[in-house]
Amino acid sequence: MLLKSVSSKPYIVRAIYEWCTDCGYDPQLVVFFHTSCILPTQFIDADNEVIFNINWQAIKNLLIEDDNVTFTASFDGGMTSQDIYIPMACIKGIYALQTADGMIFDINMQELANLENFAVNNDKKSQKPLLKRLK
Repeated sequence: MLLKSVSSKPYIVRAIYEWCTDCGYDPQLVVFFHTSCILPTQFIDADNEVIFNINWQAIKNLLIEDDNVTFTASFDGGMTSQDIYIPMACIKGIYALQTADGMIFDINMQELANLENFAVNNDKKSQKPLLKRLK
């Protein structure tokens, strides 16, 4: 029997998020910014990171999937909102604001390179074909 290797990161992120919400804590998501992320860049710090409060009261439509995390967040005191997309490879950590308990992950540079390769290949697929069918 061949076993499939699956990353434990999304499972850990979901588990810590659930634990935080069960305890009434504010889960904080630490993101390493990469060009494949869709998020407001004005909040990126000197370490190329941004931290989001992903408490259910702070955001909408949170979805933690195996490959990415998506949600809608409000900024500027709720005046503007933006859809956020974060590849799982860019998740650097999740922790409870009140206790700092959680998990920090290493950022795998090969996974980030794979994100870039995926984006380049998808751009090529979206281009019009070079050959035309003649009748």
